[in-house]
Amino acid sequence: MNPDGYLDAKLGPLCYRVMLECKSSAKPLVRPDVYEAAKYRDQYGAQHCVMLAPSYAGDKESLDEAVNHGVSLWTVDDLVTILELGANAYEFRPLFAPASPPATSPT
Repeated sequence: MNPDGYLDAKLGPLCYRVMLECKSSAKPLVRPDVYEAAKYRDQYGAQHCVMLAPSYAGDKESLDEAVNHGVSLWTVDDLVTILELGANAYEFRPLFAPASPPATSPT
């Protein structure tokens, strides 16, 4: 198996890599397997991991597990919002904090 994808932010000495795990579901994800998003971190030399899904149930156990594995939980709407704001790779970095969905503004 391979990761669903990864993103490279080519910022010279500030560069970073983000592992991506994508999920699809018609219902909010309850207890997503956040380990899937983190398992390739070392192999691919990534500093951050993101699980991307249409929506999450937002239960405390899932958030705790995401923090435990260092995974940020993003919805598709979160990604669209950030892209519409025109955030650059430097502005994106703090948005990869574990369990925290992105803020409405990259600044």
